[in-house]
Amino acid sequence: MLALEKITALPEGGFDPSTPNQSFGRVGDYALSACGGYFLDVYGDTATGNLLPDMPRWAYDPKMNPVLIDLITSYLDGALTIERLQEASQEDPAARELLLDTKSFLRGQDSYLED
Repeated sequence: MLALEKITALPEGGFDPSTPNQSFGRVGDYALSACGGYFLDVYGDTATGNLLPDMPRWAYDPKMNPVLIDLITSYLDGALTIERLQEASQEDPAARELLLDTKSFLRGQDSYLED
């Protein structure tokens, strides 16, 4: 998932078909900012990455829970606050405890499983 900006007006210098790798695009094209993290890793219906404003621009793989893409869309549409999006990206301590308890319970039980 990329954060792109649509070019709505011809930039200074504009598009030169003789040097497409050095020009600034055409009206209707999309541009990616020159610096910072403007992408998210997508896994199915979730995304992780530099999602929140308080994350440094260069944090390409911050420690966070995957967030549903529907929540990101709701935030972009203005239907969800940044605080709710941030809350969704944080690990739930109860879920973490349940995961660790389950792993502990399953340890050493492989002899009970069929091949």
